[in-house]
Amino acid sequence: KDMYDRNEKRLTAQRASPAHIAAVRANANFHLGDWMNLPLSKVTPAKVEDRHDTIAATRGPSAAQHTFLQFSAAWNHARKRLALPESPTKAITYIKPEESDEPDAILFDELPEWWRLVSAHGNPLRRLLHKFGLLAGLRPGNLVSTRQEWIDLPNRCIHYPRLKSKRRFDLPLSEAMVDIVNQALALNAGQPLLFFIDEALPDAKRWREKRGPLHKRTGHILRHTYISIAAELGIDTVHRMLLTDHTIPGISGTYIEEKALFAKLLEAQELISKRVQTLARADDVVLNK
Repeated sequence: KDMYDRNEKRLTAQRASPAHIAAVRANANFHLGDWMNLPLSKVTPAKVEDRHDTIAATRGPSAAQHTFLQFSAAWNHARKRLALPESPTKAITYIKPEESDEPDAILFDELPEWWRLVSAHGNPLRRLLHKFGLLAGLRPGNLVSTRQEWIDLPNRCIHYPRLKSKRRFDLPLSEAMVDIVNQALALNAGQPLLFFIDEALPDAKRWREKRGPLHKRTGHILRHTYISIAAELGIDTVHRMLLTDHTIPGISGTYIEEKALFAKLLEAQELISKRVQTLARADDVVLNK
């Protein structure tokens, strides 16, 4: 527990997103909760390997890998002040998840049915969340962590203080996205998060991202779909990367100032939103239609 407490301070100092910090702790508590009062000397390579295999068998290879990559980072940080051996994760052979023949994105001809299914979801805020996810192309963790105080409707953007790229990010808002933001604000007045959903309410249970049934395809799958639509439209590669908080490689990326290109990015965002609406056969994104 002390190791994870100190690791959390490290992540906070490095300005990691609150969602990532919370996810690391939740992962540890869920999968390694019975280890929290152990001295580190008791966490042996054999113990780590056995737990990895158990998590992989019961929760899947990705859950096991995430848990122990995060564990290893916390351990290596602890080594800076304690006389510890190298991380016991050295014993792990990570299992490569089986590749699926199903696409990572929602195919364009599937979008009308996906939109219809999302529009029929019983929780109005969940409907808005998934539609906004498709229109914005945000990473799921950033989407659900969006705070109302970051919203700047007069300037048509949401100011994220820090995303995965470890820099600030201004998300341009198309007309359709502004419409969704206004609806979410009306539903969630007084809440710190834009898409705060009380999981105790009917139809509020979080949809887990997965391949398979079309109505379950949410989360990162929507990001793949967004980027595919932007590519189909011929949106400039640099603009596409800036819209999705991808790091532009090479020295060129160091000198590109996103704020100077905001008008172009907003124009591109509008094109993408209109194309989404055309593909999904959605005349508008009004909540009750």
